[in-house]
Amino acid sequence: MMSEQWPVKPLEELCTVVNGGTPKSKVPEYWGGEVNWITPAEMGKMTTPYIDDTNRKITELGLQKSSAKLFPPHSVILSTRAPIGHLAINTSPMSTNQGCKTLVPNDELEHKYLYYFLYYNKELLDSLGTGATFKELSGKNLKEVMIPVPPIKEQQRIVSILDEAFRNIGRSKQQVELKTESSSELLQSIVESVFSETGDGWIDTTLGDISEIIMGQSPKGDSYNSEGFGVPLINGPVEFGPDPFSKTLNTKFTTAPTKMCEVNDLILCVRGSTTGRMNIAGYESCIGRGVAAIRSNEYQDWVNHYINFNRNHIYSLGTGATFPNISKDSITKIRIPIPPDNERKLLVSKLQNISFEIDLLDSKLTQELNSLEELKQSILQEAFTGKLTGGIAA
Repeated sequence: MMSEQWPVKPLEELCTVVNGGTPKSKVPEYWGGEVNWITPAEMGKMTTPYIDDTNRKITELGLQKSSAKLFPPHSVILSTRAPIGHLAINTSPMSTNQGCKTLVPNDELEHKYLYYFLYYNKELLDSLGTGATFKELSGKNLKEVMIPVPPIKEQQRIVSILDEAFRNIGRSKQQVELKTESSSELLQSIVESVFSETGDGWIDTTLGDISEIIMGQSPKGDSYNSEGFGVPLINGPVEFGPDPFSKTLNTKFTTAPTKMCEVNDLILCVRGSTTGRMNIAGYESCIGRGVAAIRSNEYQDWVNHYINFNRNHIYSLGTGATFPNISKDSITKIRIPIPPDNERKLLVSKLQNISFEIDLLDSKLTQELNSLEELKQSILQEAFTGKLTGGIAA
């Protein structure tokens, strides 16, 4: 509930909303000039609210010959499609592509106050998007968003407190991320030491020599069943959760299975950006062309840990211009050291303990980061309901 003392107005009464545009890409004279030109993709990589220089630039002629518009410093840029919700404040004159809308505030509105308001209301902005292929926030819907408007001095006070709070939260977040990085490096070094061990009885072989490898083959489109009847289908990277050692849970279904995997088969992603990721089949399933099943029997646990540890190498085996694609021949030729049985069992036990520690650490640190994000939202809620008093520290 907003403060009863503050008037609430639609954004169109407080801002000029500027649409973006893109000059024709095939006209060289429109590109490589001095006019800053930002896109949602670049905004998504920003680590601070402010930007004064963009990766791509257009010429004055490109600005004139397109629907792009130049807007003044200290405007608030909002990505309104792909996705909705990226934000930036420009500190130099700038233009955008059509995936953004820029709000130029009038004298009633402090630009950083507007920035924080839009940041707080990302979910609302996203919910106002429409479109079948991808959602886009229209200028009409954006202009109708209501914002509480305290006096300018109160807006500045709120911004000052939020700036301090977000700086403190940012420092806390950096500490958590550094802790994550150092702990992860320590655990990875332990894993590396396991796989670098060699000795009497070790053999150097290939994955194809110790495993049966089944390349997936997706069923025909008309054999899918949206009602969930039929045989489960594991069909690519979307089926993989964040834990590389957990069993697959999310599947499609097919009434005409082709290639099948068995319970506890290793499921390796062999196509796309997540090539090299692996999971374990939780049940007998049909496997699509995005994955391969690896059945190593007595060596299964060892192969599981070895491939997960060497995920970057597995990814590098992919070929193809559009996205990586690993062949069966490449998988069979992957070299893998095998220790003697007793030693292997001890090392697998050690690796499982390390895996558990990694999962525990990831869970704890993720919880810490989520708590910091929740703190942000709590402070923002106080700010826009008239309850923000004093200084706040994380």
